[in-house]
Amino acid sequence: MTRRAILPMLLAIAICLASVLPAMAESQVYIHYIVVPIPSQDGITDEIAAFRAKLIELAGGYTEMGLVNGGSVVADGKVETSRNFAYMVSASRNITADLEEYVPQHFPTSKPFVLVWTGSVNF
Repeated sequence: MTRRAILPMLLAIAICLASVLPAMAESQVYIHYIVVPIPSQDGITDEIAAFRAKLIELAGGYTEMGLVNGGSVVADGKVETSRNFAYMVSASRNITADLEEYVPQHFPTSKPFVLVWTGSVNF
């Protein structure tokens, strides 16, 4: 093989590796956007700290999106608004069932609002 043939071949291999290696670093994850009602003022600090710890246990970390306002139509047709805390986590599995078990025990709701979708993360 001549040098003229080897150089283009090495360049083609380098380009292929450059496009494959970043994809190998990505992981498929479940992305969760979680909204929980603000707990009573008496235990707000402890409940939020415990919830953050639970998110770390379940997903390895969290991003606190902060206070959010939301609204929904209730049984009598009126719109009910509320202030809530919102979080985003990515996990290797869908943790919705874990959140549905944990949140009603610690927050004033029967079920958390959780949006879940799959995606990839690179870190």
